[in-house]
Amino acid sequence: MTTRRALVVPLAAALALPMLLSGAPRPTAAAASPTFGHATVVDHQRVDGEPSISISPLTNAAGQHDIYVSAPFGFSTTASFIWKSSDGGQTFHLVGAEQPPVGKPATTCAGGGDTSIVNDTAGNLYFADLQGLTNVSASLSTDGGKTFFGTCNSANAVGVDRPWLSTFGDPLTTGREYMTVDQTNQCTVNCGLGQAGSNLLELTQTSGSAAQGQFFSPLPAQQIEPDGIVGGTVVDQSSGDLYIVHTGYTDNTGAIVGGIDGNGNDNAIVVDRFPGGFSSNFALPIPPSSVSLCKPYNAVGPCESHTAFFSHPDATTLNSTVTVGQDFSPMAIDLAGNIYIAWSQAPVDASGQNAGPSKIYMATSTDHGATWSSPINVSDQVPSFLPMNVFPTLVAGSPGHMDLAWYGTPTIGACPDHCAPGNINGSWNVYMAQTLDAVTLAGTPNATPTFTTTKITEYPNHFGSVCTMGLSCSTGGDRGLLDFLSIAVGPDGAAEVVWSDGANTNFNGGETSPVIDFARQVGGPSLFGGDVSGPVPAFGSAPGSAAAFFAGNGAETAAPNNLTVLDSSMQGPDAAGMYTVTMKVKDLTSLSVSQGGGNGVWLTRWELPNPSPTTDNQGQVFFAAMESDGGGAPTFYDGTTATLSTSHGKFLAYPPSGHSATGSYTATAPGTITIHVPVADVGNAPTSTLDSVTGLSATQPGPASDGTEIFNVIDSTAPYDMIPAGTPTPTPTPTPTPTPTPGPPPPCCGMAPPPGYWLAGADGGVFTFGSAGFFGSMGGSHLQAPVVGIAATSFGDGYWLAGADGGVFTFGSAGFFGSMGGRHLNAPIVGIAVTPDGGGYWLVAADGGVSAFGNARFFGSMAGRHINAPIVGIAASPDGGGYWLVGADGGVYAFGSAQFAGSMGGTHLNAAVVGIAGTPGGGGYWLDAVDGGVFSFGSARFQGSMGGQHLNASMVGMAATVDSGGYWLDGRDGGVFAFGDAPFQGSMGGRRLNAPMVGLAQHSQIAT
Repeated sequence: MTTRRALVVPLAAALALPMLLSGAPRPTAAAASPTFGHATVVDHQRVDGEPSISISPLTNAAGQHDIYVSAPFGFSTTASFIWKSSDGGQTFHLVGAEQPPVGKPATTCAGGGDTSIVNDTAGNLYFADLQGLTNVSASLSTDGGKTFFGTCNSANAVGVDRPWLSTFGDPLTTGREYMTVDQTNQCTVNCGLGQAGSNLLELTQTSGSAAQGQFFSPLPAQQIEPDGIVGGTVVDQSSGDLYIVHTGYTDNTGAIVGGIDGNGNDNAIVVDRFPGGFSSNFALPIPPSSVSLCKPYNAVGPCESHTAFFSHPDATTLNSTVTVGQDFSPMAIDLAGNIYIAWSQAPVDASGQNAGPSKIYMATSTDHGATWSSPINVSDQVPSFLPMNVFPTLVAGSPGHMDLAWYGTPTIGACPDHCAPGNINGSWNVYMAQTLDAVTLAGTPNATPTFTTTKITEYPNHFGSVCTMGLSCSTGGDRGLLDFLSIAVGPDGAAEVVWSDGANTNFNGGETSPVIDFARQVGGPSLFGGDVSGPVPAFGSAPGSAAAFFAGNGAETAAPNNLTVLDSSMQGPDAAGMYTVTMKVKDLTSLSVSQGGGNGVWLTRWELPNPSPTTDNQGQVFFAAMESDGGGAPTFYDGTTATLSTSHGKFLAYPPSGHSATGSYTATAPGTITIHVPVADVGNAPTSTLDSVTGLSATQPGPASDGTEIFNVIDSTAPYDMIPAGTPTPTPTPTPTPTPTPGPPPPCCGMAPPPGYWLAGADGGVFTFGSAGFFGSMGGSHLQAPVVGIAATSFGDGYWLAGADGGVFTFGSAGFFGSMGGRHLNAPIVGIAVTPDGGGYWLVAADGGVSAFGNARFFGSMAGRHINAPIVGIAASPDGGGYWLVGADGGVYAFGSAQFAGSMGGTHLNAAVVGIAGTPGGGGYWLDAVDGGVFSFGSARFQGSMGGQHLNASMVGMAATVDSGGYWLDGRDGGVFAFGDAPFQGSMGGRRLNAPMVGLAQHSQIAT
């Protein structure tokens, strides 16, 4: 079990938080709402719902974190799918283990039911797939999804439903993998209202060599208590504590009575905690007189059962007056171990039917689930009226930071009789609410957290009803979206969301036929502090991806040049009513292909939502394509998708449908494909925005004219929107990067210059104040990665900028001694520190890896070692013989001559630490946090902080004066706060910025 460091905190550090015991809410770090990019279509053909998402903590060869998405294909198919993005969510492929043409991983067992997917801390991938309602297969991949191995019996029980996976550390070594399920219809005693046959919550686990073979214990599985439906698990990566959340039925005191009431509804959310985790190889019995394995129902139980929320049942009928879950109540945990739950709740009548709006609620616990905040209505935070809301999903980051997403519609229906989500016809969108102050300064749940809200979808993802009754939806109601959407947090704190998009005409069998969409947060506050900086959403054109390969049969094979897409663009319509679709390909001198089939397709698709949708016409997916069969002369066509169906839609096909198009290509390297598409062929809407336009290359065994072909995507572009000719583009025109007035020339002759400082932006812009001179910047230049830090020469006559990809940019007298740019990184660079004479520098990465250049010597790092939180900064000792690293949890690591003087590791923090500054004498250092708190250690003197005060933006860094008598803090909005003898020389606060600030460097050294 990994434990947190417990170190003595100096008195001066405690002074940095004057409101620590006040109980006041945490100051809001930023008022801006998160913004998202265009939707990436995860799979252009496979009809699916309830996607799960997981992000690898490691970086791949391209320096990106692999993103995995899974979804079930249905009991009748016994198949489920796993996709991977290796380019940051720009494009997705089925994993290499898939078996074309259907796409199910070839080495997993029969499935097709609920799926769950998760990465461990070592990047290994775990996948669970429900086999009907009989068992669960569990699979493991250690090579990024190219191959899997596992077991067809991980539940160790019969009659099971809804598996969820979670991991602690690396289960293949000293960690552990957990799986929870519902054992259906197995409760025989103490089941509530005499309901023998309700579900029982169950748990299995595996570790070490057993995990490598995916052999789970105990057998039979560990039964815990009756439940309605399990909502997932989380593990505290510091303590190993395991938490499981589920819906249930309680009495008037909140004590568990069973899983559901007499009408089949739940009235409670229950969280079970296993302190230190669960490792038993033998199932412990639930006492005959008890309803649960856990305390307080079982005096000697290995777990604790806490009712997080309940609504009092009717005094006469004992049935619930509300329904909670609809379907699942998910859970998240932040870096400090605070827990968050969310659920959809609606009032019900005496017969158990919904009698009012469905709202999204959340609750918070800061004491391991023992007590919970009162429910907070999150969906009402959306400015527009949003009465119907289902399927919440949430994720947490730094303490008190949480994102919550769900489906919502402004349609309320005919309440109180027909107002359930399954009884209305409404336009649904994906919404997200973010709070950065869910926990107070006193470390307790905030009763009134501040939320900002965002509509993630650019157009409604669904029109009609949303059935929340699971398999019972077969008797009525649209279950095409299935039962949930999912959210994850990237390593930069960005929200990454997947959902079901049914905006097409492929309604079939009473259900919509959605594909899976993905969107990444590209702006606004990060869950780890500071701001997210992502790619600007594209309009009119977009580049191809470096992730161009054929995935299948256990391998990922690089794409040939004639299937490597360079870019895609779309223009028009022109005066003749024609769109022009253009695709540039690396080499079109030959059209012959072989990977996954001998027929090549170069296709551009887009979404045209219906402004007046109906259930069978929610929008349309149109396309234009060039096809070469067997390498022969190409044909050109356009059209809309068709559904390949059994009982309901299974695939979207892209057949010619009798629409030939005028097209041409150049048999050159690079080559260009041009297709002219009549507006009449593609919706006859010449003024409508076309959404998520994507150019892709694919192969298929037969010709598209068969109307049944399933293609293999080889390469695709990032999504872009196409604004019709003459229609204003919705994005604002960028403003030039401000060029501050240069400061005075470098000092001479032993005179001390007046103090000054530089601010650096994520786009490489540099702003100078006081005596700090301007020597150039990267503002307005194309960067491969955002700038993350700045450091100045001791004379103040130059500075360095460091990028997240390890690139280094030098200005003035600052010398270039090398960089990590273009090299594989295990984690992004987060900081730079310079040697005293400016003859070298160090770069530090989020995993604690240190790279030394010039005369900077390597003294050690945390790379490959366990750290409780990502590294966020580095400071050099004054003699150049060492350095300190600091983590987001306030842990400090000293190397070389740098002296360890204490840290905040193991101490509850109100906000994540973002930087470190050392004293000129080397006897101490300061840490600064997102909320402006300052912690001082050793000889570093506490001179004040912004802790507990209102901030317009979160803090991103600090710098100290030469005499240790003061320091500056800087915010992401360019605001500067001066303390002690550090003079305020100006800031960018309140001025328009092209990118958020990322760091500050001081110019107050004594000249020699």
